[in-house]
Amino acid sequence: MTQNFDVVVVGGGTIGLSAAYHASCRKNQQGTNYSVALVEQFDLDNNQNSSKGYERMYRILYAPENRARLVESAYAMWHQMESYTGTQILAEHPMLFFGKPTSSTFEGSLQAIANTMDALGIPYDYLDSPSAIAKEFNMFNPDGMPSDYAGLRQNMGATILVQPSFKAFEGLASDNGVSFFRNSEATSISRKGTEGPPYVVNLADGTQVQAQYLIMAPGIWLNEILKSFDLKAASSWSIWTMTLGYFNTGSAFRDNLPVWYEFGDPDNGLFYGFQPTGQGPENIISEYPYAVKVSADFTNNKTNNVTTALNTPPDPAILSDITNRLNKLFQPGTFSSTTALSGSAAACNYSMNGDGDMVIGMVPKTPESTSYWPNASIFCMASGRGFKFTPLWGRVLVDLAIDGETSYQNDIGPFSPSRPGVFETA
Repeated sequence: MTQNFDVVVVGGGTIGLSAAYHASCRKNQQGTNYSVALVEQFDLDNNQNSSKGYERMYRILYAPENRARLVESAYAMWHQMESYTGTQILAEHPMLFFGKPTSSTFEGSLQAIANTMDALGIPYDYLDSPSAIAKEFNMFNPDGMPSDYAGLRQNMGATILVQPSFKAFEGLASDNGVSFFRNSEATSISRKGTEGPPYVVNLADGTQVQAQYLIMAPGIWLNEILKSFDLKAASSWSIWTMTLGYFNTGSAFRDNLPVWYEFGDPDNGLFYGFQPTGQGPENIISEYPYAVKVSADFTNNKTNNVTTALNTPPDPAILSDITNRLNKLFQPGTFSSTTALSGSAAACNYSMNGDGDMVIGMVPKTPESTSYWPNASIFCMASGRGFKFTPLWGRVLVDLAIDGETSYQNDIGPFSPSRPGVFETA
């Protein structure tokens, strides 16, 4: 059976839901809203996709100017979502980046970030020493930091509340008439014409979903979708299984704890944590309502096999690294638990391009080509950094599929699917 729509979105994580919602808001030349279908291989509320979990970090502190501009737009759109739905999505509190000024991550070094903030006129406070960091945030122990540590404090920081944001996009999409194909695996995508549209998404149960415009947000299952376009992720692509745990905060400092990220050794010294928001696994938050997620931004487990990634447990060695770092970095009493709370350890999977950056754009006909399949856009290899852009990426994916371009074209250029090392021939 074939069902016809104007737009079909493959992938029902938050990015896919955002795209479906934004597509349903668009009107065609006759003034009628586009009909939209969203296809998801699991139920929308599942523990497999990249939208699982409870919190993500919002910050504007980026070294590349295009990212800072884009995330400013996303910030406004998050607030628009809150206003429209009456749901809190951003738990706002100060952001602290700190560490070695020249230690580089995918976002750049602290010094490069400060330079970009200066160039764009975005306010922040520079904390020039461990003692200055501890003076601003008294839960930090300056003796637990190298003497050359510095920090950037920025007020426009927040914890993105994942599940409320997911439900907000799902509700808006549903209210706008988006048709959900849940528990419906897309086995292939075929084309009616040699040049592309309409596209037909073939489901495992034999249903065909046909649409003029195709948007794909496939997460770590990208190769299952790309094969229909004779593409696959380049050999440098991998899935990083990251380890996290929840730690209970003590009463002395919890109200002033920032969202924080430590720029230590790039190989094994990148850690980050959140401020209490009351969000987290029910078995943890019900007993410890002020518990916070803390994670390492490095891993010992990388693979290009989806099944292996999904079955990789939290790494006890990294949990030990997190505990040891917290005990040195923070004053006694900041955390009332010296180890991760029992049952709170978890793993999440980052889809990582070889250069560590996201991929968003039109679908190239061949690797590195600037000739694209008409009316087809894709977001993949989010690299653990895509969530903060969710409302904006949904709009951009719709722009690209329907119009073939977006007003954000220049700023998304570095994320192009046509850049070297992203795709190979399947």
